[in-house]
Amino acid sequence: MIAYLRRRVTALAQGMALPGHENNEQGGVVRHRAWLARVLVLSGLGIGFLLIVPSLLYAFTHRISPLIAAELVVYVLLACIAVFDGAERRLHSLAVVGLCMGFGLFLFAYRGPAGAGQSWLGASVVLATLLFGFGGGLLNSLFVLVSLAFVAWAAARGLLPWSMAAGTLHLLILNIVCLALLTSLAGAALVRSLRLALGASERLRADLAERGAALEREAAERLSAEEKAVFYRDYDEGSGLPNREFFMRELSRSLASAGRRDRLLALLAVGTDRMGRVYDEFGQEAGAEALRGAAGALKAAFREDDLVARFRDDLFFVLCADVKSVVDANGLVAKARAAFERPFQTKGGPIGLTANLGISLYPHDGRDAEELARTAAAALRLAEGDGPGSYRFYDASIHGGLVARLRYERDLEAAIREERLEPWFQPKVDKLGRIVGAEALARWPLEDGSLRLPGEFVPVSERAGFVDRLGALVLKKACEAIAAWDAAGLRAVPIAVNLSPFQLRRPALAEELRDIIAAGGVDPSRLELEITESGMAGVEDGAACMLRELRGLGLRLAIDDFGTGASGIARLKDYPVDVIKLPKEFVDPLPGDQRAATVARAIIELSHELDYRVVAEGVESRSQFDWLRGARCDSFQGYLFAPPLAADDFGCALASGFAPIVD
Repeated sequence: MIAYLRRRVTALAQGMALPGHENNEQGGVVRHRAWLARVLVLSGLGIGFLLIVPSLLYAFTHRISPLIAAELVVYVLLACIAVFDGAERRLHSLAVVGLCMGFGLFLFAYRGPAGAGQSWLGASVVLATLLFGFGGGLLNSLFVLVSLAFVAWAAARGLLPWSMAAGTLHLLILNIVCLALLTSLAGAALVRSLRLALGASERLRADLAERGAALEREAAERLSAEEKAVFYRDYDEGSGLPNREFFMRELSRSLASAGRRDRLLALLAVGTDRMGRVYDEFGQEAGAEALRGAAGALKAAFREDDLVARFRDDLFFVLCADVKSVVDANGLVAKARAAFERPFQTKGGPIGLTANLGISLYPHDGRDAEELARTAAAALRLAEGDGPGSYRFYDASIHGGLVARLRYERDLEAAIREERLEPWFQPKVDKLGRIVGAEALARWPLEDGSLRLPGEFVPVSERAGFVDRLGALVLKKACEAIAAWDAAGLRAVPIAVNLSPFQLRRPALAEELRDIIAAGGVDPSRLELEITESGMAGVEDGAACMLRELRGLGLRLAIDDFGTGASGIARLKDYPVDVIKLPKEFVDPLPGDQRAATVARAIIELSHELDYRVVAEGVESRSQFDWLRGARCDSFQGYLFAPPLAADDFGCALASGFAPIVD
């Protein structure tokens, strides 16, 4: 008990929390008790102000001078405590309890049981319990007991102005102390219950606050997730522009509004040109960065009311509502072009882009969103055929031709993918008319039994970008035919396959050809690659290196249509080729055209001087054959000997020793 009281006194003096209490809770209790002490002080001043005048009058009338002095001292002390509010708050509580107990002791000692001293003493115990807890009330009860024992001792010796039997006085003192303790216990229990309730309420409030914060975070996260989901659903991640699905929904709504108000609406399809070359030169990352810059510039070029969307990597659409006339649509073209005037800054350096434009107008070119977008895309395809930076308004009269062209490209690509194209072989003969080789010429068999010729579909494959696959297919099937002829024991002759200039630009061409030849199991020397002179000029200095790499595979090389290209005779010595083909343009006028004869003889003689063999193309008459044979041409090819033959027919020709012309 003594140790506990010592700890309580220390805690009361220093304002420290006892073990078992959290510092933040103890701090809240201390602040609440200081507030309570402040309220008691101010309340005491207010009540004292009301009671001090009649009390003083009564004390003065009955000549009770000590009571007058005591009441004045208590009131002055209360006033001092109220004035010094900025001091230590715990001292206020001590002062209030001390004043209450001191005034009670004074009244009890001065007036005895007839005064109100025991009430003030009991009140001091209750206040100590409220302000300092049960420990404080117990400590204060001990002080009261000791003080009353001292008063009883003084009364027994006649030192006080009143007297009472010792037994009665002792019983009275015990009653005062016990009642004070019981009251303090009740107060302490009440305070503890209130503290527990307040603590539970505080914990509940904190728990509710935490749960509320968690719900807010969850709601924010869910909202953020929903916003992200909406963004990824409706917008292109790379550019931040609306995507195709969002754009088509907005276009449908705008068309409905324009239809009700009878207004014109313009739709622009903007396609960046030659992005493949940009990626090859600057890399994928820089190219993508340039497209993001183009997206931003395109959006900035149009009004806020206009909608700019990205359909795919290099295709944008712009919806311009409430266009007044076709003249206004021309102004939209200028806006779109302005977005591509300056190069776009990227980590790989500035990249300049050009764009082609296709424009369609509502309601002239389409009544719904899909039709209007389709006509704008069709106009863009027409503009792409006009060259970089071109634009076209949709024209229904030429749309049919575009649709037919696109269908033709699609059918051709499917035929190449399904390997339905076949090589036919036109024989090459020597001076005696014996077969010494052949040229593989692609044919596209149709379901009705007809054939499409290379002059029709090769340019389409070049324009559509899959001529390399066409060339690879012809080479593959030529290798398969050679392998079949060899398996049948037929005479081995070289087979020439045309190589497109587009294939010649591919750095991996030699590796691709090696794989095809190896898969066919054919000796590379049995194959001859025919490359046009203009095709070699298109790759300039790289042609000689590429030809040497192909020659290193063991392939024979031939220059087709020599003299019709732009490389010139001076470059002929740089090419590691085996054969020069005299073009049909020089053979047709023979033998009557003296100028053509001079050119043809010069080419033949020059080729022989450089140790090249010469093959004449397009020989269709006996007179042409006789003249060329007299000019020492090495071999001949043309309808005079045979048209292109299917693989089986050419095999039969090899087996029969095909020789249509023999001296």
